[in-house]
Amino acid sequence: MSLPSLLAILAILGCILLFSRRDRKRKAHYIKLQNDLRKFNLETLDDVAIAWEELSDDAKELMVVRLKKKMEMCREILLSTHEGNYLLKSSANPDVLSKEKADGIVSAIENSFVDVLKDLKVCFPKVKNSDWLFCLAEYLKCPRDIIAFHFNIKTDSLRMRKMRMEATLPGQIFQIFF
Repeated sequence: MSLPSLLAILAILGCILLFSRRDRKRKAHYIKLQNDLRKFNLETLDDVAIAWEELSDDAKELMVVRLKKKMEMCREILLSTHEGNYLLKSSANPDVLSKEKADGIVSAIENSFVDVLKDLKVCFPKVKNSDWLFCLAEYLKCPRDIIAFHFNIKTDSLRMRKMRMEATLPGQIFQIFF
């Protein structure tokens, strides 16, 4: 075997090892975030999930604080995925987007924020899932092109949806997303 081919094989092996190490670290970080979220859910398990209108003012404030913390944890989980990384890259260049990528990003948002969505649906049962996804996309500063592309609407219609959500949600919850 010649020296250049041996060096090429060593370089390829080095790249493979480097990639697998980086991927293992990413997965370990993802698992840690998932465990932190589970622990947080267990700590707040004693709270009874009821509609927003039925909560006292103190309970509403506590709910907002917990929701913010849970959303930040879910955001970290999303950003540790491939779709989350793509979301960051597509924020810089939203023109490079296929339907599959947009659907994959929205699916990753749904999967990462499943606990948040569950809590929100309990507190606000009349709000549709697509409206919550819109709110989460806004919270993540997702490019309007991705949001419009996924919901198959024009970007001008997003402003109308935002106004509808402002009328539907209490101010404390609306401010978290927008």
